[in-house]
Amino acid sequence: MITNPLPIKKIVFYKHGIGFFERSGKLSGQKKVTLSFKKKDMNDILKSLVVINKNPEGKVLGISYDTQEDAEVIIKEKSINLGKEKSLRDLLCALRGYNITLNVKGEKISGTVAGIDYSEERRDFSRNVLSLYINDKKQVLTYPLSEINDFLINDPVAAGDLTFFLEKSIGERKKDEKFVTLLLDGDEHDLSISYIASAPIWRVSYRLIHNSKENRGYIMGWGIINNTMEEDLENVEIVLTTGLPVSFTYDLYSPKTLDRPQIKDEARQMTAVIEHDMKKKDQTAGTMKMPVSKVIADTGELCSIHEQKADLFDSTKKTTTLTKGEKESQFFKYTVSNPVTIKRGQSAMVPILTYSFDCLKEHIYTARKMEKNPYLTLSFKNKSPYVFGRGPVTILEDSSYIGEAIIPFISKEQYVRLPYAVDVEVTVKEEFSEYDTFNSFVFIENSAGNYLFYKEVYHTSETLYSANNSSSEEVNLIIEHTPYGHGYELYETLEPVEKTDNYIRWKIILPPKNFQILKIRERKKIHRNEYYNNLSMEKLSQWFKNHCMDEIIYNRLSDIYVFFEQIREIEKWREKLEQDRKQILEKQTSFRDQLQVLGDRGDEGTLRKRYIKNMENQEDRLEEINNEKENLAKKLFELKKKIDQAVAELAREQKQ
Repeated sequence: MITNPLPIKKIVFYKHGIGFFERSGKLSGQKKVTLSFKKKDMNDILKSLVVINKNPEGKVLGISYDTQEDAEVIIKEKSINLGKEKSLRDLLCALRGYNITLNVKGEKISGTVAGIDYSEERRDFSRNVLSLYINDKKQVLTYPLSEINDFLINDPVAAGDLTFFLEKSIGERKKDEKFVTLLLDGDEHDLSISYIASAPIWRVSYRLIHNSKENRGYIMGWGIINNTMEEDLENVEIVLTTGLPVSFTYDLYSPKTLDRPQIKDEARQMTAVIEHDMKKKDQTAGTMKMPVSKVIADTGELCSIHEQKADLFDSTKKTTTLTKGEKESQFFKYTVSNPVTIKRGQSAMVPILTYSFDCLKEHIYTARKMEKNPYLTLSFKNKSPYVFGRGPVTILEDSSYIGEAIIPFISKEQYVRLPYAVDVEVTVKEEFSEYDTFNSFVFIENSAGNYLFYKEVYHTSETLYSANNSSSEEVNLIIEHTPYGHGYELYETLEPVEKTDNYIRWKIILPPKNFQILKIRERKKIHRNEYYNNLSMEKLSQWFKNHCMDEIIYNRLSDIYVFFEQIREIEKWREKLEQDRKQILEKQTSFRDQLQVLGDRGDEGTLRKRYIKNMENQEDRLEEINNEKENLAKKLFELKKKIDQAVAELAREQKQ
């Protein structure tokens, strides 16, 4: 593993799994700097890496990095490829045809490797020999491997392949590690490097000490961070932020190649490549390349993304605050004042806030959440200079553990309640009912043929809370009531002490060994559909008896009821006439069938005359039925007209 030559000086931890890292340091006489990163972070490194050389005499020429290809595949393509065993044999075999200089018992001999005579069966190492061709002498010399002290590879290609193999072997042993190399120009460098990479989210835990006699609270917040890197963190500035900046992964690390169409030559005719004009020039396409030194700023001043501010908040008398809390852009950050040291594979807790505040103990019953008991809560307003992140809090009172809670995200000046225990000495019984209370009738002039009017009522919900205190101390109980629904308003109910988006709260004083009752009524004006043609004298009499209408409206509706009763009688008579008409038509059909088989003489003639007489009488009856139906239709028309007039007059009178 390569140790990063530039140590980490600052880390900003975020809440969504990334960290902002800053490395810096001065280097002298180096032409390159190699940094190691985890393979999974390479996309973030390529996306965010910023390199600044603050020394005007030094420059950053470029950056190179390991590709994503498998190291074994790349090594096999090179001339030098050594096995895990017999590496000397493999190296000498790979150098066949290359010029080397042997050191044999202090004598330097240069020549071209002709081959190696090597056998696994030869236990005597001296019998394995190297053949070296001396070009100017046209002579092949052999040397036992045991006599060769060392050798020099004169061919730069072979030497480069061996160097590449050894570097890739390091990466292969640790496949998760990738190397990024900064190419430098100049003798003196003052480098500052920043980037984002994956990091465990930082978490916070609190301790709250409550003084019940003075109604005061003292809270301590500890940030929990983990070092999952492959290096120790020594004297690093730690910043913990509540911000959630937009962050995503973008695959820049995987090499991308595009398949091109293959154009084949034809024996008799050349086919040209067809090209289509682009509607709009692709700004990302083209062959122009920008030097890396133009992309990476070369300046004598580093502008940090997270600048420190000089504000240091007052500490409490008991504990010295070691963290600065301040707003930055849309985020709130905690900057740990003293540098932090965390060994590799270890974690740390750092103090991020201390705050002393007024804190009140309350008993809160949340409707429809607890079956019968309220919660014991500590309530306070955040008047501190901090923003509280979400985390668990352990609560102590008078040096005793009394419970735990979850602190939500708390902004400045926000009021919060922390439920930490169940109050078993106070019970609350909850009873619920709902009903309609009549308000008035609404008559509309145009009922669109539905003969519709409305009964305007107040739909009322009633909740009864019965609270009992079995303790020997007075209890201030807060009832946290969930509103019945949208548009419902309180009436005939005590004024609440507080309203939020989700709850309405009342405060009840419970004397020792006593109980109290809170009745909450909520109502909303709604309209129930009523229909004129469904009226009955029983319903009208009930409304009149219950003072839902005066005598004038009662008489108007009674007249309309009589009109509809007459319509119903006419409809019954029309249905009776229609049934008679159908029966006559059925009999006439039967008579016609009989007349077809009867003669004109004798008994058949007499019967025939009787059938004809009956059919004539039936025709007369059919005519009477048709006349009656026409008269009934006229009566129906007149009755409906009267109903429309009565409904319109009733609506106009109500408007007046």
